Amino acid sequence: DFDRCSGLMSNPLQINLPGDTVIYPSWCCFSPSSRYLYLTNSFVHLFQFDLQADDIEASGQIVGEYDNFISIYGLPTSFYAMALGPDQRIYMTAANAVNVLHRIEYPDLPGAACTLKQHSVPLAAHMSFWLPNIPNFRLYDWEDSPCDTLSLTYPMEAQWREEQDS
Repeated sequence: DFDRCSGLMSNPLQINLPGDTVIYPSWCCFSPSSRYLYLTNSFVHLFQFDLQADDIEASGQIVGEYDNFISIYGLPTSFYAMALGPDQRIYMTAANAVNVLHRIEYPDLPGAACTLKQHSVPLAAHMSFWLPNIPNFRLYDWEDSPCDTLSLTYPMEAQWREEQDS
């Protein structure tokens, strides 16, 4: 739980990953609704956890496995940093300089329905490790909250999304 007024977190939960999984300094990301947590490990697996499940740890499942794709620079495009984009998709880069990003198309859907598309976003230049800063355009005032000074009304919902057809 995160308190926007104080900046404090509470009710911590430790999630143990299955088997001999090792977590490297990687990233996690919440789906737009905050129902699902995505987490990478060893640069190879993408896990999804249902934060509304009775047993969150047991809800963990692998929704993606690195496909060994190599970028034009001869470097692996494994899983690393993630960020939620303004189009409500999750973007992920690799643990080295690459010219493509991975994208989770529907991060609010369970299991494989979230649709991980590896190396599906081409970049004009290589990007090393990190993603660009993506502002939270959907942040709005909390009604009757004494600490919010954004003066923004409830966010408009954009229902448009580009989908390539045949």
